[in-house]
Amino acid sequence: MLQNKSTKVFSETQSFFSSSEKGINRIISLYKLLNLRQLKLGNKELPQSTYFKGDILLGLLLFPIFSIPNIYSYSKHYLSEMLEAQKNTFYRFKNNSQIDWRTIVSSCNNKLFGQIAKNSHSDDCNQAERCLIIDDTDFEKSTYKTEHVSKIWSHVTHRYIFGFKGLFLGLWDGKSYFTLDFSLHKERGKNKKTPFGLTAKQRKKQFSKKRSTKSNGFNREKELVIDKITMAKEMMVNAINPTVLYR
Repeated sequence: MLQNKSTKVFSETQSFFSSSEKGINRIISLYKLLNLRQLKLGNKELPQSTYFKGDILLGLLLFPIFSIPNIYSYSKHYLSEMLEAQKNTFYRFKNNSQIDWRTIVSSCNNKLFGQIAKNSHSDDCNQAERCLIIDDTDFEKSTYKTEHVSKIWSHVTHRYIFGFKGLFLGLWDGKSYFTLDFSLHKERGKNKKTPFGLTAKQRKKQFSKKRSTKSNGFNREKELVIDKITMAKEMMVNAINPTVLYR
């Protein structure tokens, strides 16, 4: 049993960058400011774990900076040598149904809002125009066998594809954009014989996973069949609280 966590903290990867890459260093400094280790990420840390969950989360946040589209690509990227964590470490983390991703986003935003308030003049904060932005996007999948995949209409390609609709609530404060909330949805369709655009044979071949009714993953799963308009209203209601700057 490992008594100590890995001393190679992901947030210290800035030592691998040259002085000319100040942009990357600033982004990593921002991640350190968020203090991801203090976030409640599902169950308590296990003593036999090699990495803190907050460090694993930071590793995932580094993926888009290094143009890494997914965990499989990460395993072949030089970043995997820098972080040392293997791909299964990230797969287990992402598949953990106990993790409350909505709370993670909210906690990070609250820290950012607090930092912005410290560095801004009160007059600037009061005069800046703020607005909420609702947008959806396609998450295409290559097969119908992925859990909960349905046929969705893509307004980009103007055809039906297998995948999910991603719904996002954002805040624009006049200078920056913040993602406040998000959800995934599948489309039932109008044909009752092929709900969600799939035949009975196709639905039977889909992957399925049992989740505890008390888990955050179970609650996310229920959101899949909620229509996007209803979900968007719920997101906006949840966003209207003293921590959000657009009030």
